[in-house]
Amino acid sequence: MGVVDDAARSGDAAGFVTELTGSGFNALAVSSVWVPGETAPDAAETAALEDVAAAADAADVRLFVIVYNAGSATTPVTAGAQSAFGAYAAAVAERLPSVHDLIVGNEPNQPAFWRPQFAADGSNASAPAFGPYLAAAYDALKAVDPAISVIGIGLSPRGNDRPDARNNISTSPVRFMRAPLAAPSFTRRSIQEWGNQWA
Repeated sequence: MGVVDDAARSGDAAGFVTELTGSGFNALAVSSVWVPGETAPDAAETAALEDVAAAADAADVRLFVIVYNAGSATTPVTAGAQSAFGAYAAAVAERLPSVHDLIVGNEPNQPAFWRPQFAADGSNASAPAFGPYLAAAYDALKAVDPAISVIGIGLSPRGNDRPDARNNISTSPVRFMRAPLAAPSFTRRSIQEWGNQWA
């Protein structure tokens, strides 16, 4: 049992992990946010992640890293952007060899992180577009270490499935999850590996 809290990155990772374990938790998730143009975390980002990983290792805490784009203004819908995102995710894994669990994406079924949610004809657009994004990260991470668990999709539990909504035009998690598995960018191997997780 654990928590998702970037306070662990605030400079006193060891102190945070001590409080975490003292409260009975043994898992922690922190984020690493990709911005367009990056293919690897910079020195400051690397140092922050390494501090958390070292503290987690010392306390036998399972660390998850959530890798995602900064927001809807940086939705990586082009092949070039998706490739850069995959390279970034792989670089995170290379810098943190003790971390074997990476979560790809953060609430792509919400407009705050992914636009557009729907196409002009009202059909869902975010889920099919997310497939190649997830696949790029999957392939890059597995190239670093086949034992890495690539966990998707970091969905919001809420979504209205209404392209005509007055606000928060979003996709429900169940409807969103159907589309990425059908994307041609996925290999049979990746579909089989994730099938049980998403069933």
